[in-house]
Amino acid sequence: FRLVGLLAKQLQPAEARNALDFGLSRLELGMDTSDGDGPWRASLLLQTSMDAAVAGYVWAALAAPEAQYRWEAAHVVRGLCKLGCDECVDQLMTWISTKPPTQFSDEGLFHYVLHARQWLLMGIARAAVDHPISIARFFDLLKSVALEGEPHVLIRELAARTAVSISSILPNVDKGVISSLNAVNKPIINPN
Repeated sequence: FRLVGLLAKQLQPAEARNALDFGLSRLELGMDTSDGDGPWRASLLLQTSMDAAVAGYVWAALAAPEAQYRWEAAHVVRGLCKLGCDECVDQLMTWISTKPPTQFSDEGLFHYVLHARQWLLMGIARAAVDHPISIARFFDLLKSVALEGEPHVLIRELAARTAVSISSILPNVDKGVISSLNAVNKPIINPN
């Protein structure tokens, strides 16, 4: 790979295109039409922006069965917040409560959507510590996930802690809402 990196700098655009075409044609020799999602079809095309495409790749890594990839993807989320990549982060956050795209995972494999939500919230929670302003716009979404979302203990806890964390920089947050967020996953003690 180092040799390719050195040689690529010496190639003219037409030579680079020819080299890429040669390499891809060699790769295609070992591929079968049943590999991955099979031949190209229109349903594999993502009809949105580059930010949505980047978010899709991050989302796929957040749902990976291997913890190492989820951990790295959570750090990417934190980095996106730090760098002000708002469109990409906005796209990721919409998939907390809506159906994510299918173009970024193999149709033959199970997509661990709860992993993706949990690890996305881990990255967002960490960003809330360092850059709370970058995620303040998600307060209502985080509140909804924590108080009304699916009964997943870690997802609700991460959403609640993050919402409480960023509430300090928001004006006019109802104290009752903060109390409800602080009560997420806490036992209810009956006075009788």
